[in-house]
Amino acid sequence: KTSRPVCFLLLLAFLSASMVRAEVVINEIHYDPDNNTLKTEFIELWNPGQEGIDLSGWKLANAVTFTFPSGTQLAAGKFLVIAEDPAALFAQYAVVALGPYEGKLSNEGERLELHDGSGAIRDEVGYQPKFPWPVASAGEGKSMSLINPSLDNDLGGSWRAADPTPGATNADYSALAPPAIRQVTHTPTQPR
Repeated sequence: KTSRPVCFLLLLAFLSASMVRAEVVINEIHYDPDNNTLKTEFIELWNPGQEGIDLSGWKLANAVTFTFPSGTQLAAGKFLVIAEDPAALFAQYAVVALGPYEGKLSNEGERLELHDGSGAIRDEVGYQPKFPWPVASAGEGKSMSLINPSLDNDLGGSWRAADPTPGATNADYSALAPPAIRQVTHTPTQPR
């Protein structure tokens, strides 16, 4: 039988772990710009935490490849953009970005991973150009934007299609995160 102090410590550890979900989140993905002749794809990271984070040696992997240079810092509450072509992104949005990354974000969907310096996955998104992911992000010039960093960003319902806002708060950001509802079943299958 587990004692009350042990149960309390286990509960405290669980709550602490859930509150530290991710100190850096993949917050916006612009994978299918309306003009494919311009290299304006980008990935935006956000630090919703209370402290800055040293991203030296961190990596984007799987969908594209990019290693953050030594000295890369992401301050609390700030955004960091990694671009397919930083000069093209600056010309389009007047935003300074890191890059270029190797590869290209697939318009058919794929998994994007953020690894820390030790190789551990710190955040990941397996996006798709079909429901329940925001379908207007596919080829209409919209970005896929996370509604709130407290949501599971590996679920399509946590994202919306919105105008690209690299380096700034997402157009569809909401401080009140809606619940994620998925895999709903009806029981009994036939009403009586």
